[in-house]
Formats: sequence, C-alpha cells, structure tokens
Amino acid sequence: MEKCTMRFRPWAGCRWHCDEVRFLIFGSEAFLFAVMDYSTRFVLSGMISPKKSGVKPLGMFKNAAERSGVVQWVFVTDGLPDFIKPVRKAFWRRIGRRLVHVVEIHAQNEFNHNDVQECLNGTLKPLLRIRGGFKVDNSPLVGLIILGYNFFRPHTALDHKTPAEAADIHVAGPDKVLTLLQAAAA
Repeated sequence: MEKCTMRFRPWAGCRWHCDEVRFLIFGSEAFLFAVMDYSTRFVLSGMISPKKSGVKPLGMFKNAAERSGVVQWVFVTDGLPDFIKPVRKAFWRRIGRRLVHVVEIHAQNEFNHNDVQECLNGTLKPLLRIRGGFKVDNSPLVGLIILGYNFFRPHTALDHKTPAEAADIHVAGPDKVLTLLQAAAA
C-alpha cells in the first residue's frame, strides 16, 4: 500500500518541517525522522535511525524533493546540526544564472517550536507507549502510521480534511482503505 501511494505526487508548499520522534526497537532507543510540508501537513519522506546524532538524512531530503517536485525555500528544524549540510546539498538549485538556497529556521524556544511536526509525533507516541516499542527492525507499522496520518486522519488545522486531500490527492471510492488496498494489489 505504501508503494502504491508513492505514485501520488502531492501538492506541497515551500516551507517544510523536519523533526524526530524517539521510540524503542527491541528495547533499544531509535528515532523516526520525517519531513512534513507546512501547508498541507503531508509527510513527504521519513527514515529510521538508531541514533539522533550523526544521522545522514540526505537521502530523505532528496526523496521529499523528488516526491513533491517543489523547490523548497524554508526549512524548519529544532536545530539538529546534522541537518545543515544535507539540507544545503539537497535543496540548492541553479535556476538560470542565480543560485536558490534554503533558509534554515531553527526553532529555539517553546513559542516558536516545531509544532507542525509534533502532530505526527502525537499520533505515533500513544501507539508506541501501548506496544512498548517495536519488536522488529524497520517495522511496517511505521509506514502504516505515516500512511494513516497522510490519507485517513482528518485534521482540525486543515478544516477536517486529511493531509492528502489538502495536498490535492483524492482517493476515489466510499472506503479509502479498500480503494488503496485494491490499487496496491493491482
């Protein structure tokens, strides 16, 4: 189902947020990093890492750019130093004779925090508390959580639309889950 939904090209704005969520795999600490579009709350790309520092998110940023087809201008993080070089490498563009680059904003205080990304984290954390983490490496549950967040869960910040609907992706049919399952099986 996840591969099926990767064919959709979401509409995305030029401001993206990136943050991480801590969880457990086999009782060991791991982190889910995700890139989310600000205007649609659509999760464009994600990755799992066993550590918070020393991650290599360049592939995640490139996947987000390819999936959306947008030249991204503003990148909001909580200030993780491992994002700076990969962000510049993934999003610097040559357009004609001018160089376009990303403006990085590091949320420093509680009032300017990365709240947009915390919506996804709030979806993931209760499930992880109930389960006590994941029992397998690279669990398919992470993909299902992001899929459910993007396609099935309406948000009040989006006037009770799903991020997919806000990103101009419409799943036809009365039952979205069944429609996506049928498309994935075809």
